[in-house]
Amino acid sequence: MIRRILVGIGETDYTASAIRQAVELALVHDAELTAVSVLDENRLTRLGPVPIGAGSFAQDLAATRMAKAKEQSE
Repeated sequence: MIRRILVGIGETDYTASAIRQAVELALVHDAELTAVSVLDENRLTRLGPVPIGAGSFAQDLAATRMAKAKEQSE
């Protein structure tokens, strides 16, 4: 008997079918279903080399990326 199910969610082609299957299994087994998503903050805020004088624009871009990713994950 399955008691708990953990399903990864994200912006992939397989997310919808993974969620559907996890829900079906949870209903059949009366199991607890938990979804998880990973947010890689280092990857989102790493911009690489920035031209002289563009530091503030780079910081704004990194902050915008983080805000958008957090909004989408909620």
